Amino acid sequence: MVDIIDIVESDALEDRLTAQFILTLEHSVRNEVLEPFMKAINFGLDSRKDMKQIEFGLQVEEVNSIPDAKIEGDSFLVYIEVKIGDRVDSSQIERHFKGGKGRKPRFCVLCITGGLGKPSGVADAEDELKKKGENPNIQWTNWKKVHELMKGYQKRVKDEKSRFLIRSFNKTLEEQSLVGFTGFDKDEFAIAGDTVGKFTRLLVKCNQLMSEVADELKKRSIKQVGSYRNGRSNKELDVITYAEYWFNKNDWRPKPSDQWEDGSVAYIEFRFQDAITSMGVLVNGQTIYKKSADWKGLLQSLRSTGISYKIRNEEWVEAESKQDFLERIEETKDDESLERVDAELVIESEELRDLGVIGIANVIVKCIEYLEHHDLFKLQAG
Repeated sequence: MVDIIDIVESDALEDRLTAQFILTLEHSVRNEVLEPFMKAINFGLDSRKDMKQIEFGLQVEEVNSIPDAKIEGDSFLVYIEVKIGDRVDSSQIERHFKGGKGRKPRFCVLCITGGLGKPSGVADAEDELKKKGENPNIQWTNWKKVHELMKGYQKRVKDEKSRFLIRSFNKTLEEQSLVGFTGFDKDEFAIAGDTVGKFTRLLVKCNQLMSEVADELKKRSIKQVGSYRNGRSNKELDVITYAEYWFNKNDWRPKPSDQWEDGSVAYIEFRFQDAITSMGVLVNGQTIYKKSADWKGLLQSLRSTGISYKIRNEEWVEAESKQDFLERIEETKDDESLERVDAELVIESEELRDLGVIGIANVIVKCIEYLEHHDLFKLQAG
């Protein structure tokens, strides 16, 4: 018997989905949900005898395999393998078949996947078993089809418990994007249009703000040397999650317009998903290993900071502490095989609505001063 606790206590999405699926089949009205479902997968049941005594189970332990679920009656057995992706290991399906073969007069392996097409692994398993003289009954369907079937059952079934189970299961499939295109709600485009319009106006404001910040910083011999944002379009519809602007002094090494490849910059990043900005410094290239660079002094002078660093060709790592970062710098500075280490220090964060031109400019100036005082910048050549 499958219970709600089997869903709650499962860590993996596939396990939770399997438990909820089997729970729905087991506890809904059998002749209105389970029986038509089995017919839909070409494994019809006789409602007069097959539906009387049925056992449902999860993670069935067999000698050669562990199917995700099973449905077993007096004269039939179905092993179920669940995938949220579209790939299936053919040897796994073969093991399921060998584990259940001969246990009941009628037996099949059912594979449910997230893709729209039948996985090659299912067909390969069938071919291999046939080469060995077997006549396997291996069925396949996808979550989109299961969702469609369940929607049909929900419309017909009158039992409220069954309707609730089906509705809840289908909602899970929808939330996990396993059902494909199901049509638009009438208000979705209106919501999208309103959101895009507001977001576009927000981007315009951010650009206006940074233009005025750049003008203010010019008075202090500091210029904007680059910017980056993760948008996918240059047209009006340009939904992005963050945008960065980089600054340094006029006599520091100039930057390309689309990247920061050497030296250091002060930065401000608009993190739209969190409605905040972070401001700080990006220290990169060989600057990070300058003998005169006073990393310890810099970190000690900051009240608090978030530190991330990236060794070329690796992922960004968030330092556990200032000391952790200092030790990592010490470990790598003599490694001539390293092309570069980049570091990002968050010095200040503010909510978007609290920002102003002078306030941002002052933080940028402070960040530049930190870099200059601790010798973490490069002058222009010549």
